[in-house]
Amino acid sequence: PESRSDETIEIEASNVTVDGFTVERANGESFSQAIAIRATDNVTVSDATVSESNGTSPTQGILITDNNGDQTNNTNTLITDINASGFSHGIAISTQQDLEDLGGINNATVTASTLENNTIGVKISDFYDTNESINANINDNEIVDNGDGIRVLNTSAGPNGTDPKGVAELNNITVTNNNLSTNSRFGINNSGIGDTI
Repeated sequence: PESRSDETIEIEASNVTVDGFTVERANGESFSQAIAIRATDNVTVSDATVSESNGTSPTQGILITDNNGDQTNNTNTLITDINASGFSHGIAISTQQDLEDLGGINNATVTASTLENNTIGVKISDFYDTNESINANINDNEIVDNGDGIRVLNTSAGPNGTDPKGVAELNNITVTNNNLSTNSRFGINNSGIGDTI
């Protein structure tokens, strides 16, 4: 798919924990990731710093998606104690299966992390517009000094080339106990459809 290029760390197997590391990148390719977590089950990424500098193309700190892993959906991904800065999307939660009713993201959790100086701190989207459901928990994070803190995208939303092709079909997006401050455009912007976040 278009979204797959130039990953620093790529996780395509289930039951994986990656803990205690730093990724420093400069000038990543368009829609590349410091960490890509693909269609897997029970993946944890913790205690890490990921940063991008001098990027001119849209880049992602951590991508949670439902394509190209060892199954057809993404379930039980835990992101905790992460610092992500300098990306177009600090963390992207994005369905990317191109066939309807094939994928989806269930129980993705982002917690106890700092997302700062990104165009969007947490981006939620449906890349191919296949209406796959997204179930995610975003809690107890510092989401500060971004353009948008948390943004659910539709076909026309998103700054600096961050648009997906489709509209996110939400299914239980929970946002609790986050510090959403000094984000220059929005703390939270829901342009998707479905449940209210």
